[in-house]
Amino acid sequence: MRLTSMSVEMRGVHLVGDAVWGDNGKGKVVHYLSPNAKLGLRWSGGDNAGHTVVHEGTTFKMHLMPSSIFHARSLLADNVVVNPQTLIAEINFLRRNGITVNPENFLISPDIHIICLGIN
Repeated sequence: MRLTSMSVEMRGVHLVGDAVWGDNGKGKVVHYLSPNAKLGLRWSGGDNAGHTVVHEGTTFKMHLMPSSIFHARSLLADNVVVNPQTLIAEINFLRRNGITVNPENFLISPDIHIICLGIN
């Protein structure tokens, strides 16, 4: 068995990383660590990936939103590929379930990659 996932703390900074794609529990680890965080971010990937988080008894299946959105200021970094339709649907789902998503707690890098599927 080889180590592919990690969570490291150094000088108060937690880094959750993974050497492979797939459901290794990264989103759950970030959700667990984020109550003590000032900022959480998703630094790569697109809406083809996903993570499931259970927060206060509700299951959230997300593809773009960082798992830290429940507790900390969150950022979609410049390596993320964003499908606007998916992002808007996730923001609306979070808001309908009582999770605050606004410019004060959710930031988007101006350098993200945007894809527009199904637009004629």
